[in-house]
Amino acid sequence: MPTSEFAVGDFVICVRRGKPVFGIVETTAPLQSLVSNGFLHSHSANEIWFRVPAMFAGPAGTTDLHGALRSLSMGANAFRQSHLDRLHAAYDEFHLQRGLAEVDLLEFIRWVFAPHGAAATAPKLDVAHAAAVILHLAEDQVHYTPAFSSLHQNLVVRMRPARVVRLLQRAHAMLTSALNGKASGAPDPFAAFVAKCRLLLDHTNPVEPWSEEDAVLLECLRIMALDSTPGSLGPFRFLETNVLQNLGYTAQAREPALRLLIDLGIFHRHDNFALFTSPLKLERSGFPEVDAALAKAHTDATALASTMPVLDGLDSVRHDFGSLPVYTIDDPSAQEIDDGVSVEYGAAGEPEWVHIHVADPTAYLDLNNSLVAWAQARMQTVYFPESTYSMLPSSLAAGRFSLAGAGPVRALTVSIRLDAAGEIADCKVQPSILHSVTPRPYELVDSVLDTNFPGVIRPPIAPRVVSSVTPGADVTIAERTASRMSPTAAAWPGGPLTEVQTRDLRALQCIARRHAERRYAAGGFNASNWRPMVSVTPAPGTAFPSTVRDNVHPARRPEGLAAAPEIRLHRDLIALSPSRQVIAELMIMAGRATAQFASEHKVAVPFRSQRVPSAEALGALPWHAADVLTAFTSRMKPSSVLSLPDTLASAGVLSAAENAVTPGPHYQMGITHESGGYTKATSPLRRFTDMLGHFQLKAALRAAHGLPGAKPMAGDDLAPWLAAARPRERAIRTAQRAREAWWAAECLRLRHAAEPAAVYVARVHRNLDRFPRTLGIDNTLGTSGAVLGLVDAGVRGVVQLPVGTPSLEIGEWVTVRVRTVDPIGDLLVLELVERMALDPHAE
Repeated sequence: MPTSEFAVGDFVICVRRGKPVFGIVETTAPLQSLVSNGFLHSHSANEIWFRVPAMFAGPAGTTDLHGALRSLSMGANAFRQSHLDRLHAAYDEFHLQRGLAEVDLLEFIRWVFAPHGAAATAPKLDVAHAAAVILHLAEDQVHYTPAFSSLHQNLVVRMRPARVVRLLQRAHAMLTSALNGKASGAPDPFAAFVAKCRLLLDHTNPVEPWSEEDAVLLECLRIMALDSTPGSLGPFRFLETNVLQNLGYTAQAREPALRLLIDLGIFHRHDNFALFTSPLKLERSGFPEVDAALAKAHTDATALASTMPVLDGLDSVRHDFGSLPVYTIDDPSAQEIDDGVSVEYGAAGEPEWVHIHVADPTAYLDLNNSLVAWAQARMQTVYFPESTYSMLPSSLAAGRFSLAGAGPVRALTVSIRLDAAGEIADCKVQPSILHSVTPRPYELVDSVLDTNFPGVIRPPIAPRVVSSVTPGADVTIAERTASRMSPTAAAWPGGPLTEVQTRDLRALQCIARRHAERRYAAGGFNASNWRPMVSVTPAPGTAFPSTVRDNVHPARRPEGLAAAPEIRLHRDLIALSPSRQVIAELMIMAGRATAQFASEHKVAVPFRSQRVPSAEALGALPWHAADVLTAFTSRMKPSSVLSLPDTLASAGVLSAAENAVTPGPHYQMGITHESGGYTKATSPLRRFTDMLGHFQLKAALRAAHGLPGAKPMAGDDLAPWLAAARPRERAIRTAQRAREAWWAAECLRLRHAAEPAAVYVARVHRNLDRFPRTLGIDNTLGTSGAVLGLVDAGVRGVVQLPVGTPSLEIGEWVTVRVRTVDPIGDLLVLELVERMALDPHAE
């Protein structure tokens, strides 16, 4: 139930700080609701926990509305009181007995008011019954975490883990005891805890060990600091008045609790809070079972590397590519090399076949191998700016499984021949042997390719590298590339480019160009990307902190960074680099050809698809697109990249791509269902779904060649594997982006401290007529503002505009200074310096 559908006459239940209010939406901009006493209640969309659209949309009088609200409120309270026993038992039923973390709201209502076996006497369920449940959830936030996103949008009831419920019950009992004990002079556990914290904050030693009561309060602070679930912090508010304010920490949101834990030494400011707040369990993070499983995986990997038995049964049909050059084009620092490319020429010397060679770990693994189970648990390699968590043990992923491995390398090769229009005319998927693999760095390949390639942009302002340690001396990306090229090209792996290599690389670009142009003609397009690329290097002689999430020992503070790390930010290079665009296009070709092969052989693989938007949704775009095929291509600049304003406008129209066991269209790529669909198959060392696809393809190849071995899984058997992957992939994506944004903000913080007058280029993402309360900006002054994205730093902040200043245009280029930046508080406030005379649609 999206917020955009709010309408006058909707019945809503708003909850603010645990207090529910029944209302009828009176205005939508701003959002105000009529309540039973006749007043208008102003509230945000996020305070609405429950809504019945158009319930009071008819032409009723105001008196009738007031009476209806009062009647509904009394009915809901009466139902709640008469069914308190069932409401209190619901948590035990759904969480403790059934093991559920969340339950459908309607199922919850039915269980309370219409229990199984009582159909004859069960009441007819109506809005009052639902409202009774909402009232109970608002009051019992110890057991439940109700909020706008769960109840209103998803209609589910979310339950707290049992251990957190026990913790809150203990903490609330301590609070009651402390309040009752004040009159009798009994010890106050809160006062004792605050006193110990003061000693730590004042660096006074020795500090008494934490008591059991202290440990309860520390864990409550930790949850308050790290739990980002909307609506989850209500039962922890007692910490604000009893701990945080007494220690001088402003009680707002979750930041004060996190600041206190950092100041106490429980956490280090450079700890990976994105990982701490995610459901991911990774090694060296306080999960002994994961550390033990990793140790076993390394032992298993060592044993496998010593023998490397070939298990896929396909060596008899492997195609030997002999001396054909294979180029692995990547960053010089890349370790897990899972794809390479080569080109074959026809009789007249023209490029005819392109081969995409993919690392082949499934040559040595079967589905029952313990390393496959480990890879499934990991789901994919996790990349943070300061650390990497490999899906497979690095001894294999960067060793025998990698295309950069020693000796002849086994691979799975996708071979493609395009027709004159750039469509796939012929393709093959075959196991292979490679002998002549040469690494080629992106920057070196860029030096011989045509920069006029689809997807490569020419920014109106030269992209720069923003550094935390060299204020005033930022270099452009082009200057950095030039400095790397001249003295070090000969020292790069593989040496300088030869004439043969240059010819091959240019031929590969020609092939990739034809395919890209065909996709764009079919409606494909690239979106503008403003997220940053972040590199973080610890200062010499220091290391990143290794704090575990559940650390409680401030006296044993981790060896943190004695000096600030070096942080560098710049724009994502894929839109600036022809070699990156070429490789990306060749990987798309491989995904299409692999999907065609799977479809023709009727084998289920993780097909990747994106739904085609409806004509109604496209017509709602600012440019009122009328045709599905040209809805976005008509807006593309010569670079085939949507402008930032058009990209932002399309966000509510385009659905996320999903994996399925049957092929479908991929709208943004310009791939139709009829062409066989698309799958990701080129990163089996880093993505488990790619490895899973390889197992399926190998089974189909064995069947096609009449070889013995495991058969492909049926689609119904493969589907649960894909379903299990989705939440893990989503959690990884969320944690990676959050960590990148944190380090980018930390870079700006360090930079601002050294050079407060530094000026940055930014672009307007959206306008604001009100500011979040956490910014401390007075909304009654009549000022407006905007959300800006710093072009080179890749983070978004808020700028306040003077009264009377015209609104900024979406996509407009401006220069700004940093006024306030705080990664812990997720705060970036900017100051407008100049509006630039550049086209807002220029990329």
